[in-house]
Amino acid sequence: MKPLSKVINLTGQFEEITMMDLRMHAGEIMTQVSLGKTFLIKRNEKPVAFLSYLPKMRSLKYETCKI
Repeated sequence: MKPLSKVINLTGQFEEITMMDLRMHAGEIMTQVSLGKTFLIKRNEKPVAFLSYLPKMRSLKYETCKI
């Protein structure tokens, strides 16, 4: 994986990754998320999503999480 650039914003520190990085290194990235790291995901140089750990989600029942 290429080095991830660090960015500081008003909500704290996160790392920028591309959609390709996420596809190619999903397991490693999800492990980092579970350890508390936050990522800004970009597609075509534009931010599209944040990926962050949500500890309160563990207490929700499966039925409330259905999509």
